[in-house]
Amino acid sequence: MNYYCKILIKAPIKINELSKKISSFLNLDFDKFLSSKNDILSIDIQKNKEFDEIESQEFPDGFLFYPYFLDIDIIDENRITQYKVVIKRLLEYLWEENYQAVASCDFEEDLPHKGGYNQMINKEIKL
Repeated sequence: MNYYCKILIKAPIKINELSKKISSFLNLDFDKFLSSKNDILSIDIQKNKEFDEIESQEFPDGFLFYPYFLDIDIIDENRITQYKVVIKRLLEYLWEENYQAVASCDFEEDLPHKGGYNQMINKEIKL
């Protein structure tokens, strides 16, 4: 199984603010390229080149046009369970912050709200 995960995010903040929030939540320090890693995963925060404000409002496929995304990959495949827990908690944190977030990965079924795609959690959040 491929454990790469991409989380697309729509949040009314700048990318540096988003990195500070994620850094604080995950207890990670991001470098100047907005990359970080620990013994479980590597994570990069990026601007989505496909960002489109109008398209991002469409439900359910507007997530493809959200302004930011996280590239997340596992470092230690012996820690798959912990890796999935981190992604689960990160998604829940983003939703609690009232950000729209959708995970795109091979294990979406294992995540809350199936990773957020076509789920009311993202339709109910208004930015």
